[in-house]
Amino acid sequence: MAVSALSDPLSGAVFGGDYKILRRLGEGGMGSVYVSEQQSTGIQRALKIMHPELVREDKLRVRFEQEARVSAQIPSDYVVQVIAAGIDKPTGSPWIAMELLEGEDLARAVERQGA
Repeated sequence: MAVSALSDPLSGAVFGGDYKILRRLGEGGMGSVYVSEQQSTGIQRALKIMHPELVREDKLRVRFEQEARVSAQIPSDYVVQVIAAGIDKPTGSPWIAMELLEGEDLARAVERQGA
């Protein structure tokens, strides 16, 4: 189900001092992923922000931060490139900025084409 940018409270917010949130792209167990504009470059990026209710759990916070470091160290055309990561000062939420890939997600491709 698509989420309207108007219904998302983070729409228009700036995270990490450089990433303006345009719309929600998806959601997972640890965080939500947004299409954002990197204001310093004008390039659209994917921005993953940890769910606010998980931020206080040290174990999960460490796991989210490790995801950024490990992903950034994998040089591959088949793994999304991590651009930057940090903690948003106003909210205290960890975030990961990544290249924004265009295309179809695996679940939709399998649904359309079969396994």
